[in-house]
Amino acid sequence: MLKVLHGIRNIGNMAWEVSRAQRKLGIQADACSVSQRFAYQADISLNPKNPFQAARLTSFLLTAPLKYDIFHFYYDLSLLPFSIDLPFLKAMGKKVFFWFCGCDTRGREVTLKKYQYSGCRECRPVRCTPWRSSLIRLARQYADAVFFTTPDLAEFLPGATWLPAPINLDQWPVQKITPAKNKKIRIAHAPTSQALKGTRYLKQAIEELKRKGHDIELVLIENMDHDKIREVVQSVDLTVDQLLIGAYGIFSAEMMALGKPVICYLRDDLRKMYPADLPIISAHPGNLAAVLEKTIKQRKEWPKLGQQGRAYAENVHDVTKITKKLMEYY
Repeated sequence: MLKVLHGIRNIGNMAWEVSRAQRKLGIQADACSVSQRFAYQADISLNPKNPFQAARLTSFLLTAPLKYDIFHFYYDLSLLPFSIDLPFLKAMGKKVFFWFCGCDTRGREVTLKKYQYSGCRECRPVRCTPWRSSLIRLARQYADAVFFTTPDLAEFLPGATWLPAPINLDQWPVQKITPAKNKKIRIAHAPTSQALKGTRYLKQAIEELKRKGHDIELVLIENMDHDKIREVVQSVDLTVDQLLIGAYGIFSAEMMALGKPVICYLRDDLRKMYPADLPIISAHPGNLAAVLEKTIKQRKEWPKLGQQGRAYAENVHDVTKITKKLMEYY
């Protein structure tokens, strides 16, 4: 039986969801995580800051090459620091895959120079992976395939493949939207970093609209377990994702699956990389207040946007479909 290890970060619960989908295909797939953020699940969940667990983690990582056939790494970590394990894994005949997600590979200097709006321009302290240049070089040299979750990373990962972030659609059952004319508008926003996601611009836009008489409540989702997030977003009307990066993230995918209209900044040069039926409403700091106001006034369109979002999520982000695609690379 094929044995696969996913980890050792569990970004957006991707490692867990893909490993569950692979188990349904008869593969022995385990998810390992060194972070308990958002209470994502894992088969091997160890905290390196805990001395006892750090010893168990070290033992596990050193013996893992003897147990698994395929190693699928996420973000910027493999088994050993700075990915120095990759040559040894390949020498042992193992298959290696990387799935990059953002600040692990995004070139800050290039981004600042080329783009008017950028998370890098706002991000303090800088969240970039310091060893990203060597990480990309090692991944290109030793990985059997390299994937990235959002099209904005393509220019930093030549030869890599865009594989959208997978979600378990069963956990995001679509909701029917029936917007009332005079009720308070609840807008959800879930920044892992307020600076990187442009949260201050959303707050400014909402305050501007409130001064114009719009009844709006910002539902700021931070430091919540994944299960709690699913509960909170049930009652919101609209969702706003990032406003600086130029590509939508996993929160947008989950909200589309739920049938919620999504506002998010999509760079013009990246639009052509997405399927033509992507229903996200694009907005950036320069036009956010106007886009929000227009969207609120056109609330009759929300049910249609919700239906389109669900259909898009089923086509593009379904973990079952993505896992089957992934197996072709395996």
